[in-house]
Amino acid sequence: MGNKNIKLNTPALFILLGIWLYSIAAVVQPESIPYASTFQGVLIFLIMAHAIECVVYRKMLDGTQEYLWVMFCGVLFIITKKKYLFKMKSSAA
Repeated sequence: MGNKNIKLNTPALFILLGIWLYSIAAVVQPESIPYASTFQGVLIFLIMAHAIECVVYRKMLDGTQEYLWVMFCGVLFIITKKKYLFKMKSSAA
């Protein structure tokens, strides 16, 4: 089962991308980023939380691409995938 039909919220993805990029920049160039130590902590939290989500929801995830989506947007992808699976299950019945 591919995730072709899973539609994620585009504005939320752009916000998450900004947080990820700013957090990575805080690790790479801490002297040029305001609140670098805070965003370094945010990066550690994001990595740990999304890794835990990958372990918890591993039975629902199919393939490397979905694991990468969970590592990027976490629960946003999980909720969308659950809705997609529920919709597919109810349409098959």
